[in-house]
Amino acid sequence: MKIVFTIKSINLGGGSERSTISLANALVAQGDEVVIISFTGSNTKPFFGIDSRISLFYLAPQHDPYPVIVREIRRIKRLRVLYRQLRPDVIVVIGTTRAFVNIPSTRGYKVVHKEYFTVSHRSQLTSCFSRHLTARYSDAVVVLSDYDADVYRKHWHTEYVRKIPNLLTFSQPAPSALQNKVVVAVGRQTPVKGFDLLLDAWRQVKHTDWELHIVGDGKEHKHLLELAEQYQLRNVVFYPATPNVLPFYQEASLFVLPSRSEAFGNVLTEAMSVGLPAVCFDCGAGVREILQEGVTGILVPPKDTKEMAIALDRLMSNKSLRHNMSAAALERIKCFQTDTIVGAWHRLFEDIQNTSND
Repeated sequence: MKIVFTIKSINLGGGSERSTISLANALVAQGDEVVIISFTGSNTKPFFGIDSRISLFYLAPQHDPYPVIVREIRRIKRLRVLYRQLRPDVIVVIGTTRAFVNIPSTRGYKVVHKEYFTVSHRSQLTSCFSRHLTARYSDAVVVLSDYDADVYRKHWHTEYVRKIPNLLTFSQPAPSALQNKVVVAVGRQTPVKGFDLLLDAWRQVKHTDWELHIVGDGKEHKHLLELAEQYQLRNVVFYPATPNVLPFYQEASLFVLPSRSEAFGNVLTEAMSVGLPAVCFDCGAGVREILQEGVTGILVPPKDTKEMAIALDRLMSNKSLRHNMSAAALERIKCFQTDTIVGAWHRLFEDIQNTSND
């Protein structure tokens, strides 16, 4: 089967890019022909490793000089030309908030839109209208949680919505030995990821013999360094973003997710895949569905740094609990294995191939 992915920018180092490349790599490994079209970027190597059998196309430079309307019309025309040349069996559009470009360009093809954000019918009018159009004109919409599926069915009146989680980033990694007094946090350093909240929680943690390792880059990096200095935190270490993040998980004994909002939480499944117990803000339906409260980790109220510190101290002081949660995390994560997730995508593709276009 020939599958074409379209995404805003494949060269970035965020969760949508990582999950798209992971899925594309897994599909091509199972014999599919895969193409990725990036709206922006250039012929530089993507941040995450991509299979050499995958073809990459870029529609425009990262900083397109044209006005917005002209830029979008040009993209529609270029997409139509590319699709005619590529003749895909199915198009997978990453994101649902650019319907004004994606719907005109994909008419006449089998198309799946993958929702990457937590869905709310109360979001901005343009986003709501875009999702309404997406639901109306897609062969299927893929979401990351049961909650998001229910929102689509209730507010955008589409029944052909499926929950398919992101697949695991790592293939059968060696689990952490849980021997080091290290807590790890991974992600883009932007306001939504809540690293400022994490530093506030960390200064309240009583176990000062533990270290906090923060892996990632972003526009908040300088501010976070200043906060760590202001709070006089000497047991916090910052590491730059890297596509090879696995060793940071394996050398830790706990994982923390301080996000203000998460649709899924790729970093949470990454941490659980090496058996790390997790402390997470209750920041989204995906996180609630992945983490089993009290079994694989601890959920704390959103933005409550005091409760986050208490939860971290609880796990730091209880080795037996850490090991029990580690074993539970390794068991829980099995449902996100590559074969399971890729199988779900293949079943979806087969189903929509058997439906007629309007």
